[in-house]
Parts: sequence; C-alpha cells; structure tokens
Amino acid sequence: MVGLLLVAAAYLLGSASFALLAGRLARGIDLRRHGSGNLGATNVARVLGRPVGLAVFALDVAKGFVPAFFFPALSQPLPGESAVHPGIYFGVAAILGHVFPFYLGFRGGKGVATTTGVLLALAPAAFGIGIAVWLLFLLLFRWVSLASVAMAFAFTASVVFLDPGRAFGEDLSVTIAVAAMSALLVARHRGNLARIVAGTEPKVFSSSGALGAEKREKEVTAG
Repeated sequence: MVGLLLVAAAYLLGSASFALLAGRLARGIDLRRHGSGNLGATNVARVLGRPVGLAVFALDVAKGFVPAFFFPALSQPLPGESAVHPGIYFGVAAILGHVFPFYLGFRGGKGVATTTGVLLALAPAAFGIGIAVWLLFLLLFRWVSLASVAMAFAFTASVVFLDPGRAFGEDLSVTIAVAAMSALLVARHRGNLARIVAGTEPKVFSSSGALGAEKREKEVTAG
C-alpha cells in the first residue's frame, strides 16, 4: 500500500506545472496561450527569459529525480520488484504526471527535463552522455527539439553499449524503461521534427530576443 501511494505521489509531483506557475507569477499569463503553447522550460525561456527558463528546467529535473532516487527507500516491495529496478515505478509515474497532468486535461509538457531527472537517478553515466549529446546538437543546429530527440537516442544507446552484459542481464528492466522513455520523448517531438523539415521551427540564440521568438512561435502554431 505504501508503494502504491508513493507511485500516486510521484505522479502528482510530476504533474506540478512549474512552467504554468512561472507564467502566472512573472507576467500574469497562461503559457499555454503564448509562444509554442508548450508547458516546458524551452517555451518559458522564449517567453519569460532564459533565467526563468533555467529555473523551471531545474525544477522539472528535480521532480523526476526525487521520486526515482528517494522513493524506493520509503516503499515496500511493489509487484515484480525483484525483477524491476524500484525507481522505475516512481520515475515513470513522475514523467506521466508531467506529460499527462489530470487537472490540465492530460495536456502537459513534453517531458524532456523530467525524463533527464529520472535518468540521472537510474543511469547516471547514460545521463551524462545524453546531456553531452544534447549540448552538441544544440550548439551545432540550434534547435532544442532536435537536440532533445538526439539525446533520447543517446540515452538508450548509452545504456546498451556502456555495459551490454548488465543492460541485457540484471539491468534489463532499466534498459526497457529507458528505451520506452526515449520513445515517448521522440513521439512528443514529432510536430517539431515536421516543422524542422518545413523550415519553420524556431532556433535558439537568435538576436531578436524572447519576444521576437514568441511572435514567431505564435505564427508557427497558428498555421
């Protein structure tokens, strides 16, 4: 019972929308009606500025890391836990809370930051490689969405190739969970990938600033 309650708590923690709260507190706006409309750190940075975006990113990472890392020590064994890393239950619940928050009509963010928090708890080495790939793609191409998709592939590849024996042995549950989380990240970015192909996806580090990016995002999402 304690474990199931903690799964519910992880979902509720994940569903806490720091992006929505930041919009309300900083400018009294609903971020779902500004920029890309996505409740994630990237949209926060574009509309409210990079410092606020970084703060939201850190909080979203924390709400994935905390359940995956700390909740297993508080819970009793869950069904199948002998074969499944205990942090997976809580980490996946937090991601689902972020992506599908019940009080927002199950329409939340894309789960990038929260997923990285879970990966930091479950597979720190893969987390480090994934972040390095994200930074590399961001600097080379300046699309946050493309960098996030590349990071998703890097997460799974890292878990598998760093130690194949463990990945398909005692850590098989982690490998499967990482692959599933990565697949969800890619699926959540399919619209961004389509805009990259069409040449309409906004880039970062533009000289026009956050307000200009917000205007372009409105034009893109209105189409």
